[in-house]
Order: sequence, then structure tokens, then C-alpha cells
Amino acid sequence: MAKIDDSVKKKVPELRFPGFTDDWEERKLNENVENIGTGRSSFKAGLDYSEQTPYEVLGSTSVISYSDSFDHSGNFVLTARVGANAGNLYKHSGNVKISDNTVYYAIQPIQRLQREVRWIGGAKVEKPILNLM
Repeated sequence: MAKIDDSVKKKVPELRFPGFTDDWEERKLNENVENIGTGRSSFKAGLDYSEQTPYEVLGSTSVISYSDSFDHSGNFVLTARVGANAGNLYKHSGNVKISDNTVYYAIQPIQRLQREVRWIGGAKVEKPILNLM
């Protein structure tokens, strides 16, 4: 087996996630991430979507409630801060609140992030885009 010259950069990573077919593109984190933080929004749990509560409250895996106000706006990649769901990522955009058990990355729009959106009981749920664990 021939050794690959280190000066030649790979265009395809060794591990590919389903749906990703483009050449590998290396970027610095700060080129796409505007802010990294932990949610600290206060909200009332268990509220359903209505004209009075149109804003989603994001938990570590999906929408967990609705609110009459928001304190974050933009495009986000989110994950659990601790526990079994830490490392499972999902993408969400809009005006939202973010719970304290959730780490978020405020990102610039990235066309290649893949997601599956489902509606369950009136709530938008997005399937994790990749699992880092």
C-alpha cells in the first residue's frame, strides 16, 4: 500500500454522513458561527402554539413549548448541554427562546446542512443532522 503524501489534502473524509456527497471543505469555526451560548430564556412549560404564543421555545432535542415573546433570532444548531442527548445536533431558524439545558451555535445560513422536518402535535420537530457521539 502506497503512503499518501501529506502535502496532498483529501477531498473526501473517511467518514461520510448520509446525504453528504460534495468534496470535503475545511473551514474555521468562526467563519460560520456568530455566537455560542447556553440558553437562559425564562418561559412557561407546556404551552401550545396559538396567536398569543407564536414563538417556539427550543429544548435540547426539539420544540418544548411556545411563548408570547422571543429573545434569540437567527439560524441555530443546537444540542443538549448534558445527558444522553449531548452531541445530537439539530438545526432551527427563527425567533425563539432557548432553554437552559441547551447549547446553541448561532450560525450564518449554510445550504448544505441537511434536516428532516416533521410536525407532531402542532410542533415542528427536526431530526438531528448528525451524531458526534
